[in-house]
Amino acid sequence: MQLSDALATAALVVSLASAIFAGFAWRRSGAVIRLNGFKAQMVGHGAVMLLVARNAGRAAAWIEQTEFLQGDGRNGVGGTWISGPPLPHRLDAGASASWALNYTEARQWMAENFASADHHWIVRASARLGSSARFRTDWRPVWIWEPGYMGKEIPPRGHPTISRRQLLWLYVRHWLKLKDPILRWDGQTWQVVTDRGGE
Repeated sequence: MQLSDALATAALVVSLASAIFAGFAWRRSGAVIRLNGFKAQMVGHGAVMLLVARNAGRAAAWIEQTEFLQGDGRNGVGGTWISGPPLPHRLDAGASASWALNYTEARQWMAENFASADHHWIVRASARLGSSARFRTDWRPVWIWEPGYMGKEIPPRGHPTISRRQLLWLYVRHWLKLKDPILRWDGQTWQVVTDRGGE
């Protein structure tokens, strides 16, 4: 390879890297909302479904609506939101906020409104941003069990609402025997209770 060819190749690599970095920087210059939904044991409240929104971007964003959506993306989950800032909520750059849904009420509501032969439902945390219909949805699934039922949180093969990435997460969670965290509110943030003897 001649020197001119090597220089041309190097220039092409540098220009591509610059374009990728510029695109990443442009995306980070706005609001980048990341969601995390999971079940937890909240001290003083019992079992909850926690939705955490974090703004990883550089601009503020408004959270207009929070919910847990079923696999079809159209139907939500009923129940009482027992904690969280009132909506709409302004989420500044680098800030986070959380909302907790009563799990006992949610599973009872699902049983009454969406009968399931498998005795469970798979949902994901979702939030509507601003005044648009734009939603952000967490890819990690959360299981709601019908009252009186419990089991391994791994869906059958070919489940229509589970992607491969979600399925991998469920298997990893099962293999590592991950437990739902216990959280305590200190007045400003949720603190994880490491001593599970207090359950």
